[in-house]
Amino acid sequence: MSNGMIGVSSPEQGRYSLFWASLFGMERPKGTGACFARSAVISDNRNKITAEALASGADWVLYLDDDHVLQTDTLKKLLDADKDVISAHYVRRQPPFWPVIMDQELENGSFTWKELDIAERGIQSVAAVGAGCLLVKRKVLEAIPPPYWTLGQIHPSSWGDDLHWCSRVKKAGFEIHVDLENVLPHIMSGMVYPQYDENQGWVANFSSDVGKPPIARWMMPLKGDL
Repeated sequence: MSNGMIGVSSPEQGRYSLFWASLFGMERPKGTGACFARSAVISDNRNKITAEALASGADWVLYLDDDHVLQTDTLKKLLDADKDVISAHYVRRQPPFWPVIMDQELENGSFTWKELDIAERGIQSVAAVGAGCLLVKRKVLEAIPPPYWTLGQIHPSSWGDDLHWCSRVKKAGFEIHVDLENVLPHIMSGMVYPQYDENQGWVANFSSDVGKPPIARWMMPLKGDL
């Protein structure tokens, strides 16, 4: 499967330089193409990537979001798995930090989050995954009619393009997989702020957003510690 395409979906202004640095360092087969789709509508970006990959004759496409840190062997591991659809393993950027893996599709089209068992390792068959680092073979894309990616089918106020896409792919007869060993850091935004605690004195809280409870707390250096 050497004839493939890497497709990056990004907002118009981009987000994290750390992602781009890791993309340049990721190993890829010789002749791998690239498509960079930039807009605020993620389904439009992924449809552009899909159309360009099919038009180029690519055997596979790696969909990427620009808020991850790719490892040098991220793509190699996905290709070596030789699955029709397979995702790297990453978690949500906000608490609770669920793995972006779905366990079951419900009758209303929504999904339940997968809770990983202590013994689960390696490549697993699942109901759905996110599309932040998703390798898809050409035959899968050819089996579903365009538009390939759509928004609002699961809930009008949510993205849901990746989960709805997975649902269509499953109905077309393909399996969805995730490689739990192919771990991918997910870049998150956050803030650190001081707060006075009656028992501990001044502490530094880390929160993912304004008004959200702290995710972590650190003791600030006391006099004489510096």
